[in-house]
Amino acid sequence: MTLRRFLALLSLPSVVLTAQPASSDTVVDRAAAVAPLTLREAVDLALLRNLGIGVERMEAAVVAETVEIAEAPFDPVLSARSEWQRRLAPGVDGYTTNRAIGDNWTNAVSVEKKFSSGGTVSFGGTLDTGWLSPSGSNLDPDNTSGVSISARQPLLSGAGREVNLAPIVQARQNLTRSRLNLRKEVLDLLRDTEEAYWTLAAGHALLALRESSLGSARHLLEEAKARRERGVATRQDQLQAEAEVASQEVALVNARHSIAEAEDRLRLLLSGLEAPELETLRVVPLPESVPPAPEQFFRWVTRVRSFDVEAQIRAIEIEQADLDVRVADNADQPGLDLVAGAGVLGRDRTVDDAYAGMFNRSGYDLNAGLQLTLPIGFRESEARLRQAERRREQARLRMATTQQQTMYEARASYRLLNTSRDRLLATRATVALQRQAYEGEVARYNAGDASMSDVLQAKAALDLARLNNLQSLLDCMLASARVARWDGEILPRLGFSWETVDANAGIMPAGKRE
Repeated sequence: MTLRRFLALLSLPSVVLTAQPASSDTVVDRAAAVAPLTLREAVDLALLRNLGIGVERMEAAVVAETVEIAEAPFDPVLSARSEWQRRLAPGVDGYTTNRAIGDNWTNAVSVEKKFSSGGTVSFGGTLDTGWLSPSGSNLDPDNTSGVSISARQPLLSGAGREVNLAPIVQARQNLTRSRLNLRKEVLDLLRDTEEAYWTLAAGHALLALRESSLGSARHLLEEAKARRERGVATRQDQLQAEAEVASQEVALVNARHSIAEAEDRLRLLLSGLEAPELETLRVVPLPESVPPAPEQFFRWVTRVRSFDVEAQIRAIEIEQADLDVRVADNADQPGLDLVAGAGVLGRDRTVDDAYAGMFNRSGYDLNAGLQLTLPIGFRESEARLRQAERRREQARLRMATTQQQTMYEARASYRLLNTSRDRLLATRATVALQRQAYEGEVARYNAGDASMSDVLQAKAALDLARLNNLQSLLDCMLASARVARWDGEILPRLGFSWETVDANAGIMPAGKRE
C-alpha cells in the first residue's frame, strides 16, 4: 500500500473512539501468540532475500571479472607452428628437365609480451628441415635454424602508460562503481524496509483504534436502547447510535484492508510473499517516544554531501569520461612505430650442424626502422574525440543534476521531520483536550443537558484527534528513516556498519575476488 492511500484511509470520516477493549476475535488477538518480527530481523531478511539486491549483487560479481579481462592482454602469449610444404617450380622455357622441386618442414615457437608503454617484445626460434633439387633430380638436404628477438614501440598514437592502461583503469572504476551502486541499493532497501515496517505497525495501531471505537459505539447503542426503554431517550438517539455502529464497522473493514496491503508491501521487500515462516507477519508497536530532532541544518547538509553515494558514482563517471577524452586525443595522431629486431642463423646439410651453426653465429639477421600510418582526413578519430568530449560534459551535467536532486530530497526530508515532530506534540495536546471535552459532553448527556448528537460530535472530534496523532507519529518515523538515509545514520541506527552491510549484501572487498 502506498503512503498516499494510507493517508487517504486515515482521513476517512471519523467517529467515536474510547478506550474500550477490542473484541477477542480480531486480527491482533489472533496474531498475539506469534513473536513479533523486529525491525533488525526484517532488515536482515531483506538483505538476504530481496531480489533487487540479488540482481545488483550478481552485477557486481559480473563486473569484477572485467578487471581480469582487461589485464589479460598484458599476459605473455605463447605461439607454436608446425607446417609441411612441397613445391614444384616450372622449368625454364617450359622444359620439364630443369624444374626445381623441394620439400620443407617448418617448426616455429615464440613468446610475445605487451607492456604498458604500448610496446611489444617477441622472442622465438625456428627450425626448417628441407630437401631441395634445383634440377629436379636428386634431393639435397637443406636445414636452417634461428633464434630472434623483435620489438615494436609506438611513438605517437598508442604510446604511453595512460593510454595502454586505460582499459584496466576503467575496469577497476567500473568495479568500484558497481559496488557503490550496490551500496546505494542497500541504503534504499534499508529505508524502504523501515518505512514499510512502521507503516504496518501504524496499520495495526489504526486497527486497534477502529476496534476500540466500534466497541464504544456498540456500548453507546446499548445505552441508548436502555434509556429509550426508560423513556429518557428518543428514537432519534437510537438511530444515531446505530448509524455510528455501521460507520465504525466500515472503518474497521478499511483498517483490515490497509493492514493486508501494508503486509504485502513489507513481504515484497523481504521477498517472502510465499515464505511459510512469514505466514503471520507481526511487528512491534509504534514507539511512543518522539524521534530526536536532526542537528543544525547546515552541519547536517555538509554530512549529507560527504556521504552522498550517488555523487561518488557520478564522480567516477566523470573520471572515466576524462580518461576517454585523453585516449581519444591520443588516437587522433598519426601512427608512428619504431621496429627493431636481431637474430642468429644456422644452415647446413644436417639438422645438428645447422643447430650448431646458429650458436657459432654463422649467420645473423638485423633490422630497424620506422613505420608510419597516416589516415587521410582523420575523420573517425576526430569524430571519436568530439564524442568523448561531449560525453564528458554530459557526465558533469549528470553530477550537477544528482547533487541538485539529492539536496532537494534531503531538504524535504529534513523539513518533514521537523514539521511532523511539532505536529506530533500538538496533536498529543489536542487529544488530551478533546478527551476532556468528550467526558464533559457525556456528563451533560447523563444530566439531560446534552443530546446524543452532542456526544457523538465530541467523540468524533476525539476520534479525529487520535487519528491525527497516529498519522503524525507515522510521519515522524518515516521522515526519520529518510533523514537517516541521506546522512548515513541509518546504518548505525540499525546496528550496521559498511563492513557488515557489505558482508550481508555479498559485496566483495576491493582487491579480493572469488
